[in-house]
Amino acid sequence: MRNCTRHIGRLGTGLVLLALLFSCSDPNAQAPTENQVHGSGWDSAHGALSVADPFGCTSCHGTDYTGSGGAVSCYSCHYDGPPFSAHPANWTSPFTDHRAYVNANGFSSCSLSACHGASPFVGGGLTAPSCGTADYTNNSGSTFTCHAGHISGPNWLLPAAHVADAINDITRCWTCHALTAPSPIPAATTCRVCHAASDPFMVQGSCSSCHNNPPDGNGPAGNVRPNRSGEHNRHVNGEGFGCATCHQGFGSDTLGHWYPDPLTPADVQFAATIAMTYDGTNCNGTCHGKNHNPESW
Repeated sequence: MRNCTRHIGRLGTGLVLLALLFSCSDPNAQAPTENQVHGSGWDSAHGALSVADPFGCTSCHGTDYTGSGGAVSCYSCHYDGPPFSAHPANWTSPFTDHRAYVNANGFSSCSLSACHGASPFVGGGLTAPSCGTADYTNNSGSTFTCHAGHISGPNWLLPAAHVADAINDITRCWTCHALTAPSPIPAATTCRVCHAASDPFMVQGSCSSCHNNPPDGNGPAGNVRPNRSGEHNRHVNGEGFGCATCHQGFGSDTLGHWYPDPLTPADVQFAATIAMTYDGTNCNGTCHGKNHNPESW
């Protein structure tokens, strides 16, 4: 009888241990992370839950929602409330009101991982789209046109692209860029990175925002810009020729003209319609009705 009791006791202990083992084998995906009250993904879920039970938050976040103990203040993310919304309470529409807010306050309050993302023009956040999204459909089914980014790469930097766009509406550029550092968007370059001599003149065909005037190859434009001495002045200002007349493929609206920064002078390369040759020192032939045999540079 005593042995039977001993075996039953051992069996019971084993069953208890087995039950404990299996009860701990499957983790609860909704369980809070270490040292946290809420589980993962709470940033995107807490909005709807707080609207359904706003007073359920006060036991931790304080009766006035300003934080209590280790619980943060709701106002560290929300700027008005309660009831709290993602945007300030005085906004009648995020679509119409956000531009004035950003112009006055910058992007810092938008650049949160739980909102538009740490970099608001790249990728978006947990609950809001990237500011660079072409269009966005909200939870009510309304679609809005947003800030679709311009084309990227060297071709956007051509005068026919970004210059024409800036002349049309320079305020669109100020959303991301600035004349000098810092830009509203840290990753966005400033105008003076390229326009080293002076601020852009908002007119196509002006050389003086990149080249010194008169061009001498010195600062502030930098000595990588060419010294257009010799016969440049007579041909450009006297005859009215552009760079591409003698430097085919290197006109002011071509990538070869400036991208990447040319470290050597552009080679003389005439169009097929011009009966001219150049040996590095002298021009020979006829151009614009004038004989150049031989004309030294």
